[in-house]
Amino acid sequence: MKLKQPTTRRRQGGFTLIEILIALGVLAVIVAGVVSYLNLSKSKGQVLYNTMASIASAADRFDLDTSCYPFQTDLLFDKTAVAGNTANSCGADVSSTWNGPYMQTKSVDANGNVEFTQIGPQVTISIVPGSFLPNGSNVQYAVQANSVPQKIAAQAFKACSGGAATTTSGSNTVAGNCYLGTASGGVNTFGYVFAGNS
Repeated sequence: MKLKQPTTRRRQGGFTLIEILIALGVLAVIVAGVVSYLNLSKSKGQVLYNTMASIASAADRFDLDTSCYPFQTDLLFDKTAVAGNTANSCGADVSSTWNGPYMQTKSVDANGNVEFTQIGPQVTISIVPGSFLPNGSNVQYAVQANSVPQKIAAQAFKACSGGAATTTSGSNTVAGNCYLGTASGGVNTFGYVFAGNS
């Protein structure tokens, strides 16, 4: 009688279903992380633009009451900052006509400008006069975000301009009522012009 030798099956080359599923799971996690990062810049850019548009609206209401535009964002919500302060387009104390607050209280830096650390560690938002757009207005007033990470500034500019064609004005890239400064050190300046006079 012949004894039968146990047969062992040779494993064929290739991957098992479990190995393929694990590899697909790892790949899905990596792709989700990359997509999340890209969308994070887009959503932060949109939040930055919306916040700046809200500050611009508050500055317009400030102007309706005082006939001046503020040059410090804290003047929009802090009555004590207004008293005796001449940091506005009139260069005068407007506390007697101030009828705020015009917006919700925000954290501010030593210069009275809103700190927006949710967007970046050094991001501040101020209201500034200047000539930002090539539209003929002598003085324009803009809500300006400084030290914004480049990708977020680019997304805020895109949200503000709505994809309009860009031109240049000085060192700024301009579209609609928006401008984007020249990037330096990984950060940028983004502005939204909300008022002007000829």
